[in-house]
Amino acid sequence: MHRSESEHLIAQHANRQRSWGSGVLLCGLVGLGCTRAESGPPPRPDTAAEPASSAPASSAPVSPAAAAPEPSASAWAGPVAAAPTRYPLDRTHSPLTRGVVEHLRRIRARDPSLRDDSFAKIGDSVTASGDFFHCLVTEKVRWGQHADLRTTVEEFRAVTGPNPFQRESLAARIGWSAYKVLEGHPSPLERELAIMRPRYAVVMFGTNDIEIGQLHYFADRIFDLVEQLTERGVVPILSTIMPRQDRDGAAASVARYNAVIRGIAQARQVPLVDYHRELVRLPGAGVGEDGIHPKTYVGSLGRNACDFTDAGLRYGYNLRNLLMLRALQRVSVAVTGASFAPEPDPAPLARAAVAGGARVIPALPFVDARLAKDAGQRVLDGYSCPSKRSASGPEFLYQFGLEQRTTVRIMGFDRGGADVDLWLMPSPARPERCLGHGRRTILTTLPAGTYALALEVVSAGGADGRGDVMLVVQRQ
Repeated sequence: MHRSESEHLIAQHANRQRSWGSGVLLCGLVGLGCTRAESGPPPRPDTAAEPASSAPASSAPVSPAAAAPEPSASAWAGPVAAAPTRYPLDRTHSPLTRGVVEHLRRIRARDPSLRDDSFAKIGDSVTASGDFFHCLVTEKVRWGQHADLRTTVEEFRAVTGPNPFQRESLAARIGWSAYKVLEGHPSPLERELAIMRPRYAVVMFGTNDIEIGQLHYFADRIFDLVEQLTERGVVPILSTIMPRQDRDGAAASVARYNAVIRGIAQARQVPLVDYHRELVRLPGAGVGEDGIHPKTYVGSLGRNACDFTDAGLRYGYNLRNLLMLRALQRVSVAVTGASFAPEPDPAPLARAAVAGGARVIPALPFVDARLAKDAGQRVLDGYSCPSKRSASGPEFLYQFGLEQRTTVRIMGFDRGGADVDLWLMPSPARPERCLGHGRRTILTTLPAGTYALALEVVSAGGADGRGDVMLVVQRQ
């Protein structure tokens, strides 16, 4: 970047920061940047969920950003099948199955003019940092056992345009929550895509969104972001976020936000990197003294986020650079490689031997995404839960077991005009006893036992069938 352009962007960023209003500024180590807990525009709550047992109502604000453009029928990038490829929890990189790869290639076909040798960086301070990717085109790289990635760096050095590794992205800024990249006409996302013309986008939001405290609102913005990218022919690569060690409330929220990120990646069948899964194995979870930002290795070459030896990969930024570079390699080969061999599909969810064949939730946390129009006919005819809305729609039926008394959080999400309700009973055979009902969330404590959970589709999203739904079940 020329100095004049850099100075202009710094001034522009400073003006934007001054215009955000009050908020908590969480600063880390020197050189790591800051994470700003934005107040953002005041959120407006949705219709309150009906609490069940000890279940509090949940709410989510309406977007402060401009609404995403309505996709045309031919451009719609929703789930590719009634049962999209599952993204198992024991994988750092989501599977590139035949269905996923065919879907990604259809995304690419929407704009063949985009540059297959370019990607956009989209996120907050952890993406805007000079420790993310910049060092990959310097002499500091120490490949260790990962020298096969050298070719990937060469392929993405982008001789036909701006260098994506060292680019100061307009779509990645200190303190940003997900909605910030979608604000304005044109938005930062649109401006960055116009400059880079990228085939891929590496995306990570959520750390600052926790400060807003509206999980369903966050989910809507990530859905918006993924859809705006895929409609333009850009393949998003989503990432889970780091642990939060700065305060207990934020730490407890990370699992919920990561579950939503995973669910959206699965719902839209786009690649996911489970950064959090790998970070928690490192000393101190790879996070710095501020408890928020990743740490960077300092060795014989000084500060070096591109040391991929065993010593370097004990640090969060080094690990992120390696994981995201590996993701770019896997996805670019899958999307453009004529001889790519798809991975086998993970096993589908088992069905319980009960009426309706409830899908068995194998373990918690659990995420599932479905097309609303593929909900089955009602099996539980007599929900006894008090509700202002009658239970009469088709349902997705699940069964799960608990080995001990556990507080669980059950969340339903919907898109494309779909609308869902959640119903919790002791088992499919005993719908007469209500344990919980919610429009969006059920939070309750349950003893050991087996339970039935119905995700009722109140509305499937219209005659075009574009609506889809997502279920998240976690221990609290």
